[in-house]
Amino acid sequence: MHGLNANGLQAHLAEQHAWIFCGHADAAVGGYSSLAFVRSGQIDTILASTIVQIVRQHTGKLGLVVLNGCHSLTLGAELVEAGVDKVICWDSLVADEAAIWFSLGFARKLAASDDVLVAFDAAVASVLSVTEPGVLDSGRRGWVQKYELGDPETDVAASKLKRGRRDDRNGGRVVAGLHAVRDGLRLVAL
Repeated sequence: MHGLNANGLQAHLAEQHAWIFCGHADAAVGGYSSLAFVRSGQIDTILASTIVQIVRQHTGKLGLVVLNGCHSLTLGAELVEAGVDKVICWDSLVADEAAIWFSLGFARKLAASDDVLVAFDAAVASVLSVTEPGVLDSGRRGWVQKYELGDPETDVAASKLKRGRRDDRNGGRVVAGLHAVRDGLRLVAL
């Protein structure tokens, strides 16, 4: 839903089977990270514990939550504990463009198959199959893979962190981030 703000979350979730949040999931409020909604062009946020309370009221119908934003694993785990059957989230920073490709791949496959884990695999493949102009090992110009999975904060040398790229010896790919799927109380593959 375009333009959803924190105040409208309760009403928005009332009849939903799935909620896909795309945005910043690391907005600091009350000393903790939470989701950043937008209201009148400014960040609109509530405590993560309030989001959990709101979602808990809808777990009878709401079976899937996708938190497509940086460092959303803690909130994702809390939502699983609150009764959401499946939660997809990120255990790291995520490159903005990679998050867009992830959402597109996930939504397209979910609409076609109605299987969350199949859609998750398609979303990961969607990110990893993005290419950009580059140089092949032979020295010839061509199109090369843009993203790889990893934690941009730990997998990239500090001098390269702003660009989010490994050095050219490692293919120069952008470190997209690490996703997680929570299925019940167990962590499902990455």
